[in-house]
Amino acid sequence: MNVESPLFAEQFEAMKPSLPGGDASWRQMAFDRFAALGLPSRKREAWRHTSLSALKGDLTGQPLDMEGITSALENQKIVGALHLVFVGGHFVPELSSALDGVDGLTLRTLGSSVEDEDALVDQIVLNGGENPDEALVALNGALVSDGAVIKLADGAQMKQPIQLIYAGNPTGLVNIRNIISLGKGATATLVEIAQDATATNGWLNIVNQIDVEDGARLDHLRVMADGADANHISQSRVSLAADARYESFALLSGGALARHEVQAVFTGTGGHCGLSGIGLGAGKAVRDVITHIDHALPDCTSAQIFKNVMDDHASSVFQGKVTVQQDAQRTDAIQSNHNILLARTATANSKPELVIFADDVKCAHGATVGELDANQLFYMRTRGLDEATARQLLVEGFIADVFDVIEDPALRDYVRAHASAWLGVS
Repeated sequence: MNVESPLFAEQFEAMKPSLPGGDASWRQMAFDRFAALGLPSRKREAWRHTSLSALKGDLTGQPLDMEGITSALENQKIVGALHLVFVGGHFVPELSSALDGVDGLTLRTLGSSVEDEDALVDQIVLNGGENPDEALVALNGALVSDGAVIKLADGAQMKQPIQLIYAGNPTGLVNIRNIISLGKGATATLVEIAQDATATNGWLNIVNQIDVEDGARLDHLRVMADGADANHISQSRVSLAADARYESFALLSGGALARHEVQAVFTGTGGHCGLSGIGLGAGKAVRDVITHIDHALPDCTSAQIFKNVMDDHASSVFQGKVTVQQDAQRTDAIQSNHNILLARTATANSKPELVIFADDVKCAHGATVGELDANQLFYMRTRGLDEATARQLLVEGFIADVFDVIEDPALRDYVRAHASAWLGVS
């Protein structure tokens, strides 16, 4: 058993009676898997630049400030969306929208379903994290408290975004598992946001299981704007059938550690996977992006663009991998990572990677690291702008094009506002 396991084993035994399903065998199975793996260390390539040493403390949380949480929600909710609010890892119906009444949409919470739905449990167990890089997926399975179960029928066209809001995670471990399935030809927009200034050193561990069937499309936005000392780790596993489309955008602007991981695989031909995002960090913050797109079948496309702006002693990580299998002819894949360092003490770590076994492909990757252009900065100063304003405008210009992947203007403005909030105080 790994050296981490005694600490987590004691707290697992203390916590599981209060979790949905209690001491069910599948929870023990997931925890045993985690105990055998332990927390990933920097010896693992996928974790080489990110330390989890700060996550070895107490897993139990402190009392929640419901009044403060309720007040803050008004600024987080997207107008016209369906809202599911999770406070301290548990669904709060009085702060959320009704879960029924939308044609073609089945919307439930995992906490209310997991005790009597064997198929749902099977999905958790089968996506349990079986290699050392995925130990936190196994831990999530052992300690998951709640999540959203979203299913769209064939042909369903969701006009309203579905918004998942995570709040009230102070000084404790919160595990959320979301299971999303889009039927053939269905379309939907999913927005996740964690923005909690009360989270001192909380640990939010989210796993998304996403299945996009033939001809369906999911737009997936994530805003990771947690409190300054919080830790937020999110792992999404995406399966794309024939002609399916998945467009993901992530803003990493809060927390001591924000890690965004996506694994996508094409299970049908003609699909597209777009992954994009922006990392903003100051102090000693870490902004970590890990992606792997598996082109297992022919005639699929993928595009990745991530940009980071690091200040003070902050660091960014981008490890993007594209695998083109031998049968995946006519693959078109591109990935890029660009970084601006606002201080000589900030760092950027970039590792775009292509692994190609087919011969009829069109693939490219690239990365850049630099400072703000001194000539542009000087020009703006000569036009009467102070240095802080000039630097802010140059940073806004650097990241502006990444927002363009968000097609809905209202959602684009929503995400941009969170980035602007960071720029205004950095």
